[in-house]
Amino acid sequence: DGDITRYRYDNPHSDLPYATDDATGSRKTMTWSRYGQLLSFTDCSGYQTRYGHDRFGQVTAVHREEGLSQYRAYDSRGQLIAVKDTQGGLTRSMEYDAAGRVIRLTSENGSHTTFRYDVLDRLIQETGFDGRTQ
Repeated sequence: DGDITRYRYDNPHSDLPYATDDATGSRKTMTWSRYGQLLSFTDCSGYQTRYGHDRFGQVTAVHREEGLSQYRAYDSRGQLIAVKDTQGGLTRSMEYDAAGRVIRLTSENGSHTTFRYDVLDRLIQETGFDGRTQ
């Protein structure tokens, strides 16, 4: 459609842009850690989102300018196991099988969805919080 996005870099050796400018002239800015992890993102309206990471580089916290925060927890295999929203103290959790596939999602209200896979790792069944199976 002809729209152009320009990427701006701090130096010629950087792989990560500090800003993008779209066809309307709107600018988005980013800051990065020395390990290439996104630390902050400011949208074209000036709203900033900040990110926290663990020692493995996984996002553990997301803080939005509006005062909303989200925290993420991981198991020893690096799989996301819980997401907590500070606005309502709501938590979503995930369970995995030995192959690392999601087998159960539990929502904020305690309802859950389960998943089954065949030997080729294809999803063959999803049972929703309402008991319906697909």
